[in-house]
Amino acid sequence: MLFKKFFAALLSIIQLAFTSVSYVKNKPVLPPLSSSGITGNIDENTPMADTIRYAASCANTVQGAYTDGGRGAYQLSNKQMRLTHRLSALVGKTATLRDTEGNIYVRNSFDVYYTDRNGTTRYASESGAEARINTIRLGEYYYDTHVRDMDFTLTGKNAKFKADKNYHVYADRLYEQLSLYAVKPTTDLQTFGAVIRIPADTVTAVQIRDAAGIHGNVDGIDAASVEYAAFDIAGTGVFAVIIPSDGSTGKVTVTMNKGYYIIDQTAAYTPGTGINQYDETGGYQLNTVTFGRRLYTDRTHSFEKVDKAAWLEHNPLTGIAVKGGNGAAKFLGYNALNGAYTFSMRGAGFNTAYANPDLQFAASISMTGDGYDRDIVLRTAGENGCLEAGALLSADKMLLPVDVQVCKNFQGDGGEPFYSVLDRQYGDCYIPLHISANKTETFTVLNLYQNWGKYPLKQLSSIEYYKSYYHISTGTTESNCIQIYSPKSFLPDFRGRSGTMWKEQPQFNSVGTLRFVNFQRKYLGLFGDKGDYGEYVDGNIRSVGQTYSDITNRFAANCGAYTYELRHVEFPQTDENRTFYQVKIDFLSDITFSNFRRDFNLFYIDGNFVTFNKCGYLDENNTAVSKDTVTSGKDVYHALGSDHPYFGFYSVTEETDHRIDEYFGSNCAFIVRGFSVEKGGKAFSVPLTVRENGDSEANSACLTLDTKKISFTAGDSITVDMILLPWGTGRETNDDNVRAVRFDSALHPMAAASDRYTVQEDAVIPTVKSENNRAEFTVTGGKNNVAVKVTGFTKLARPQIQMEYGGVSQRLALPSSNGYDGYSVKYEADGTYTYSFVYTVTDPEAAYNFTVEV
Repeated sequence: MLFKKFFAALLSIIQLAFTSVSYVKNKPVLPPLSSSGITGNIDENTPMADTIRYAASCANTVQGAYTDGGRGAYQLSNKQMRLTHRLSALVGKTATLRDTEGNIYVRNSFDVYYTDRNGTTRYASESGAEARINTIRLGEYYYDTHVRDMDFTLTGKNAKFKADKNYHVYADRLYEQLSLYAVKPTTDLQTFGAVIRIPADTVTAVQIRDAAGIHGNVDGIDAASVEYAAFDIAGTGVFAVIIPSDGSTGKVTVTMNKGYYIIDQTAAYTPGTGINQYDETGGYQLNTVTFGRRLYTDRTHSFEKVDKAAWLEHNPLTGIAVKGGNGAAKFLGYNALNGAYTFSMRGAGFNTAYANPDLQFAASISMTGDGYDRDIVLRTAGENGCLEAGALLSADKMLLPVDVQVCKNFQGDGGEPFYSVLDRQYGDCYIPLHISANKTETFTVLNLYQNWGKYPLKQLSSIEYYKSYYHISTGTTESNCIQIYSPKSFLPDFRGRSGTMWKEQPQFNSVGTLRFVNFQRKYLGLFGDKGDYGEYVDGNIRSVGQTYSDITNRFAANCGAYTYELRHVEFPQTDENRTFYQVKIDFLSDITFSNFRRDFNLFYIDGNFVTFNKCGYLDENNTAVSKDTVTSGKDVYHALGSDHPYFGFYSVTEETDHRIDEYFGSNCAFIVRGFSVEKGGKAFSVPLTVRENGDSEANSACLTLDTKKISFTAGDSITVDMILLPWGTGRETNDDNVRAVRFDSALHPMAAASDRYTVQEDAVIPTVKSENNRAEFTVTGGKNNVAVKVTGFTKLARPQIQMEYGGVSQRLALPSSNGYDGYSVKYEADGTYTYSFVYTVTDPEAAYNFTVEV
């Protein structure tokens, strides 16, 4: 131990002698996201109490992340398993399936292959090109992850086909859908299949069911009727493949060869049938060859549960009907390849929805259980990519505390260059449901677009693109997008509200490249490395809408010395896009910087599409100043004041002004609402500074600490609470808008107070805990449309809200003409409900008094 400490210290000294940053590389370990731990008896509140509990238990349990900074593998996880798929190995792009504790079910397997008409067989795992991940649908309950670009060749030359390994991940289930795309129109395919190899010495028992019944070994299996093949893995549990009964599988063989159980499943494909090119040209009827299976796991070492799970898969619910609603919904059936009960649904475009703010499409649905309790997922497949949010109502049109995950594709944004050339638009909702045995559940699914009650809705959803995208909007007007796997361009769409709305759509210009915590090592003070931006670890969606959006994403530095988290909160604001960010860096081990302010960025922003004439900021004397931007290409430091400082660019240059009319570019700024550094368990005083750089091509600004040599050790932290602000047209000649937002949301931040009720800590959203289903409190600060939360309710009902402002008291009329909207409700882990609602602040210095009852 002493030698290790001595060696680590020596390595740090050597590093610092030649580079600007020294550390001992470790693999950072973050504590897991808090488990739902759902409790509480809410049966008397609603007949859909089981659905509420089930949905809450599913929230944020599905995660997907690269395993390291080199991105050699990607791991998907849920409440039961972890599937890790290798991406970069020259040979061996296979997957390993583990339980949540790391015990192995199947190692380095799950391969796909094809055999051509000449009898040549090629495996996707042997592809020379790196496999690529694209999670095209993601959110609170469900990931739709694709492993792509495996072309079955070592060199990439003369490839005939490409594979698409598609994993549909829910909280308690995993489906693998396998597709083969033709590079050119072809008839040269004999077989498309998938193989799983399991070492026989890890298997303690086997159970296979086919049309003849259950088999305890691989002898006498009918390959055409296999329903599942299950294996009890010593020390881990049961692994099984459940074969769907949708006709996509041709045959399944299970054999023993050279010490391995081999499961070989092939697609129901007629050899020689023509397959179109990937873009669906070629004149054939078939575009791809597709089949799949459910990958089942449990920890029981018994085949009882898998036998039941297979029966449920092969016997989906049939007592399903659309009872009404203006969504023109139709039940399309149970999709055995992705595990969802699917309904078609109408949609609306941006302009139609914006012009008709109360427009919502509804589908009233009844689902009757059979002899078994079932946990299922319902999907509405909408025809339009403008879908923003969703909601679930009870049979009596009461809003239920069940979040709706929305995933969509706008079309025309330049998505996948091979796998989705046609770029079809869609707008989907995903909802976990519990259907009790022999009982009927009746409910309404809402597709939402512009308003929720009297205000524009606020929402977080996902968009299909060539990389994973979260999308945030106020109604149909986009405000931000988040690229969780692209920390170098974390917020690629950063749109203000105080500019000019486009003529074609209710949208505003985007500005900037924005990213957070990163550093670059300088070698001998002369040149730098590629930088350490960290790698995404996991995310926690606290609110998908409808009153506010709230998501926290966690990252680990590749050096292993620290982790950081980014909390992003937005309200449905219409004057400015105040994007609230809380940045928290936690140091895990020793790291020393020789020039922190040069090499480490807490936050970075540039103009991207445009350059600027002016910058404005609050200087070290807490005086607002305006200066010409830097054009020398050299770093210039601007010391910031202590009184909620800001920095921003404005006044777009004449050379790039034309980009504004092309719908690119505006002004941009950030405002610091709070800031602290802790070292050795104590507050550490250090000012902030901005490192500005610019030339004729670009302007950039980095927020950092105004210090050079500084060391951090385990337990130290840096916290920044800030507002990111895209604003104006870009042609403004002063930064009055930034100073106004500093006044209303930094100098006068939203805050709750109450003499009787407990005010709960939240730096962004005023939060008060109710007692006996009632709360009285005062809120000050903020501007425009803002949200508040009231927790601790034990009743599920429409909240009654009385607001007093300026000596006038009024009952807030929350709903729109639809009658049931205007607030949000969330089911908490302790079995209580949290209600949130929106109101308008006109005076940030005034007091708004509320009484909330349920």
